Amino acid sequence: MRGMRAWILAVAVFSFAGCRGDEVKSATHHLSWKPPRGVTLTADTAAGLQFSGGVKVTSIPGAPGPLPEEGGLDALLLTVLKASGDEPLDKRISGRLGDVPAGKVARWVLSGGGQRALHYYLPLKDRALVISMVTPEAAFGTRESQLDLSLSTLKIE
Repeated sequence: MRGMRAWILAVAVFSFAGCRGDEVKSATHHLSWKPPRGVTLTADTAAGLQFSGGVKVTSIPGAPGPLPEEGGLDALLLTVLKASGDEPLDKRISGRLGDVPAGKVARWVLSGGGQRALHYYLPLKDRALVISMVTPEAAFGTRESQLDLSLSTLKIE
């Protein structure tokens, strides 16, 4: 019985450590986030966080303006992509305003050249974050859902 308790305790400790092991904390960008399953951090630089699977978080310094009305999202998209260093794909599929636990966001889906891109723009007090993912069209649906769900774990510190 004693051996069983030790084994259960060991499994619980490793399970807890495994759950937290995917969380990324960045002191540079004052955030923590558990990226989508299978996505791992590859670089934490002054410009942002680079992940596997075409995912990145870019930090844009300076106080951002307020989010526009729905009609102003196309103009904001071009500004956001230029500031984040992302190349726009040929066609905008959707653009809308929404909320994630970290705040109000603008969200776009683009397509072109066999790729799809998902971009979130999150204005904060003294900066803005752009969370982006570019992936082959065939994998986009599942990866889009996983990224959307992962934003519930984004915490601004």
